[in-house]
Parts: sequence; structure tokens; C-alpha cells
Amino acid sequence: MKKYRCKVGFLLDRYDDDGFYTDEYEEVEEGSVFERSEDWHRIAGGPDSIRLENGKQWMEITQDYLDAYFELIDEERKE
Repeated sequence: MKKYRCKVGFLLDRYDDDGFYTDEYEEVEEGSVFERSEDWHRIAGGPDSIRLENGKQWMEITQDYLDAYFELIDEERKE
């Protein structure tokens, strides 16, 4: 799995686990590490979104957000 570190903190719209917007924001802290999910299922994002998870947070973002706010730090190879 690919792991990414947040380069610059930012705010995301918050959605509940059913995909409904909560009218709140969630902070993604600089330095936090996320793992890219290979699961195709999306709750809030479209099919072209990228899902990142870290046990406490999850997000579905575009490739542009990934490029702007994250750096690849590790990639485990599947055998």
C-alpha cells in the first residue's frame, strides 16, 4: 500500500459514514500519515477520487489535492 504524509495542513468538509455532509470542517494536520485505499467503494467522492485513511480519519480527494498536499513516503510491494 502507498503511504502519504501531509505537506501542508488544510481543512476538509466533514461527511458522516453514510456520505451526508455535516456542515462542519475537519483539520488534516501537517505531518499526518495516511494510507491509500485500493477499495473501489466511495462514500462521498466520485469514482475518480482517491481514498486515504489513517485509522482516525478518512478522506476522498482528487488527484490535484493529493499532489498539492501530500508526498509519497512509502510503498509496500504486493507479491
